[in-house]
Amino acid sequence: MQSLELAEQLIQKHFTKNPNSSISGALKLLRRQKRFDSFGDYPVLSFILRVLYEMGINISSRSVAYVIRISPDFQHLPPKDKKRVRELLFEKLYVGKNDIPDTPKTGDKTKDD
Repeated sequence: MQSLELAEQLIQKHFTKNPNSSISGALKLLRRQKRFDSFGDYPVLSFILRVLYEMGINISSRSVAYVIRISPDFQHLPPKDKKRVRELLFEKLYVGKNDIPDTPKTGDKTKDD
């Protein structure tokens, strides 16, 4: 059975070396590893965001939207569904927290709409 424990170490090492690295770069880093092939982009992206949050690294809605836009797993989705995926990722990450970052309100246009 595959585990994301090694992924956590890779992400921490990657962002420790380069704190300005992107979320898409972290996703690409894990996608290059054959051992993580059995995981889809949603669980991997969710995992990356959790690790970055625990490391205290700022996570912007725009950078998550970019990853969702370029991810092959999400490319077939219409913009409205991509926006919902982004919202779900943030809800999962910040559930029960008071520090939810500003996300566009329903009806506001974003780049991925």
